[in-house]
Amino acid sequence: MSCCAEKIFGGLNRSTASGGFGARFGQRQCNDGQALDAKGRPQEALPYYQKALLLAQTRQPQFQQSLIKALEDRLGAKRP
Repeated sequence: MSCCAEKIFGGLNRSTASGGFGARFGQRQCNDGQALDAKGRPQEALPYYQKALLLAQTRQPQFQQSLIKALEDRLGAKRP
């Protein structure tokens, strides 16, 4: 592997290991929750929505206001 490729992949591995790409990971958690909802498993979806909300609120929240609002609405509707 070339020196440049090692730097790129090394940086990517460090970023992923340190919790980088949080905004995209939060959206992925939300998508997983929606998939479970669509399969009729809303109770299993709750932890995914909660994790997505936590990530959205703590990692670049200024860029995720619409996701935060949607998750808060969804979680509020699912509370007993």
